[in-house]
Amino acid sequence: MLLSTGHPYGLLCCRSLWTALKLRQMLRSPTGAFTSQLPRSKRRAMEARMWSEVLTLLSNLADLANAVHWLPRGVLWAGHFPPWLVGLMGTISSLLSMYQAARAGGTAEADSS
Repeated sequence: MLLSTGHPYGLLCCRSLWTALKLRQMLRSPTGAFTSQLPRSKRRAMEARMWSEVLTLLSNLADLANAVHWLPRGVLWAGHFPPWLVGLMGTISSLLSMYQAARAGGTAEADSS
């Protein structure tokens, strides 16, 4: 049960963290050879993608915490969160997802015009 719940979320979190760290490393490379050659718009796009990955990571972590909470008692912290924290985690995850969807929609509209 734990493996089926934790494994996909763990993979998503690791992928988001890895991508965000690689983008950050490229943007802050000491030589600056890679990023200094990029046009300003591409650099901004890389920064936006990095922040998108960070928000995805936070959303996935909130979902993981909620998923484990609803597992049978005795599995990690299952059943130990107070109701307000369960609601807060769900709200945080939903708000982050809606924010990302709104930004993606705004970006798509700006690109098409």
